[in-house]
Amino acid sequence: MARKPPPRILVVDDEPVVLQALQESLRRRGYQVDTASTGQEALEHVRAVMPDLIILDLLLPGMDGFEVFQALKRDAHTRHIPIILLTGVYDSEEQKEAGLQMGAAGYIIKERGRDFNAEKLTQTVEQVLEHMPAAAPAGASIVIIDDDRLNQAILQRALIEAGYHVRLASEGAHGMEIIQEEMPDLVLLDYRLPDADGLDLLQQLRSAFPDMAIVFMTAYGSEEVAVEALRGGADDYLIKPFRPWHILTVVEKSLEKARQRRLTRILLDELRQSNLRLRAKQQELEAEHQALQEAYRQLEQFDQLKEEWLSMMVHDLKSPIGILLSAVDLLGADFEAQMDEEQRAVLDSARRASAQLLSMMSNLLDVQRLETGKLALMRTPLDLNDLVRRAGITALPRAREQQINLFFDLDKDMPPVPADEELVERVLANLLDNALKFTPAQGQITLFTRAGTDEVQVGVADTGEGIPAGERQRIFEKFTQLHRNIKGARGSGLGLTFCRLAVEAHGGRIWVEDNPPQGSRFIFTLPLHPSAQE
Repeated sequence: MARKPPPRILVVDDEPVVLQALQESLRRRGYQVDTASTGQEALEHVRAVMPDLIILDLLLPGMDGFEVFQALKRDAHTRHIPIILLTGVYDSEEQKEAGLQMGAAGYIIKERGRDFNAEKLTQTVEQVLEHMPAAAPAGASIVIIDDDRLNQAILQRALIEAGYHVRLASEGAHGMEIIQEEMPDLVLLDYRLPDADGLDLLQQLRSAFPDMAIVFMTAYGSEEVAVEALRGGADDYLIKPFRPWHILTVVEKSLEKARQRRLTRILLDELRQSNLRLRAKQQELEAEHQALQEAYRQLEQFDQLKEEWLSMMVHDLKSPIGILLSAVDLLGADFEAQMDEEQRAVLDSARRASAQLLSMMSNLLDVQRLETGKLALMRTPLDLNDLVRRAGITALPRAREQQINLFFDLDKDMPPVPADEELVERVLANLLDNALKFTPAQGQITLFTRAGTDEVQVGVADTGEGIPAGERQRIFEKFTQLHRNIKGARGSGLGLTFCRLAVEAHGGRIWVEDNPPQGSRFIFTLPLHPSAQE
C-alpha cells in the first residue's frame, strides 16, 4: 500500500523572518511547507497546488488577508481548504472575531522580533487537520447534467460516498445556471438532453471555463460520439450503463488533468510575463549598449584629436626649443671666454633648462606613441657596455659639478643585444638624470651590466635617500612625483614612465630596489631572444 504523503501547508506572510520561522518549525514536524509573500501570489499558488491547510497573515501589502480569505471562500475549488489566521500581538479582538465568523479554522499570534511558540503552533495545526474530512477530495464539487433519474442516482450515490459535493440538473439551461453559481471542479455532461445537444454544450463550457474538468457521458455503442467529445475538449468519457468502480477512476483522473491544466496555464502566464520583462530588459540593455557604443566612438574621436593635437604641439615646440638650445651653445662658444663666472652660470642654466624642456617634450610624445603601440622599434645588435660608457661620459661633467663620483661595473662577457639603440640610450639618460637629482654631494652613482642566459640586466645604483617600498611601483606611473629632496626644478613625471614603456616594448622588465647601505638601484632587463610580437 502506498504511503500517504504528509499534509501540505501554505504559509502567507510578507515578513521574511516570520516565513522562515514558521517554515522551519512546521518542517521539523514533518509537514510539506510552501510560502507566499503577497495575496495575489497566495491565490495563484492555492489554485495550482491545492494545499491541505493555509496559514494566512491578516496584514499583507496590496490585497490584505481578509480579501484573500474571502476570495478563497467564494471559489468552489478552494472553499473547503481550512485557513488559520496569523495575527499580531496588537491586532484587535474584533479582527480575530471577524475572521472566525467568516469561517477561519483558528488563529496564531505572532510576536515581532521573537520566536513563535512552536508547541502552540503545532497544536493548532494538528487540531485543524484532525477535524478535516477524511476523504481526500472533500469539498470538491461536481455538477451532473443528465435527464435520466436512474443515471443521476447511480452517479450521485457513488460520488457522495467518495466525499464529493454533488448538484443535479436535468436540462442544459439549468445545468449552466448551477455551473455559473457553483463554479464546480467537474461537470458530468450527458450527450442527449431535452433542451440542448451535449456536444454544443460541451463547446460552450470549454470556451467559458477552460480549466474546468468535463466528463462526457454517452450510451453503449456510441463510442464515436465519445471520440468526438474528446476532440471537442472533454477530459474523458463514461459509457452507459455505468460501472460504479469505473466512475471514480474517471472522475479522479479528470480532476487531476484539470489541476495540471490550471497549473500549466499559470506557469505559462508567468512565463509570458517573464518573457515580456526580459524583452523589455533586453531593449533597455540594447539602448544602453548603443549609447555606450556612441560614447566609445566619441571617445575614440576625442583620443584621435588629442593625439593629433599633442603631436602637432610637440612638433611645433621642439623646433623653437632646438633653435634656442643651438643659440645658447653658439653664444657659449663665441663669448664664454669673455664672460665672468656669474654669466657662465646663467648660460649653463639656460642650456640645461633648454635641454630638459626638449627631453620633456620628447618623453611626452614617445610615451603616447608607446602606449598606443605606434612607436616601431629599430632593433640592431647593440654593444650594451659601450652604450653604458657613452651615457656615463655624457653625464660626467654634471656629476663632477655636483661633486658626485661616477663608477662603472660592466660584465666583460656581455653579448650583443638586439635592441633599439636610441630608446635604450634615452632610458639610461633618464635613469642617470634621476640619480643625479637625488644623490647628494660626495655621493656615488654606479652604472652596471650583467649578462644572463636569456636576458641581460642594466642598472643605475645611487647613494641617495632611497624610495619607500610602498612607492616603488607607483613611481613608474604617469605624472607621479614623490616628495623628496631634489636639486633643481622638478620634472614632468614622465621620465620613469617612458623608461617602463620603452623597456616593456622590448619585452623586458624594470624595477627599483634598495642599494645597501643607502640609496636605490634601478634595474631593467632586455631579452637576448625577443619574440616576434615585440
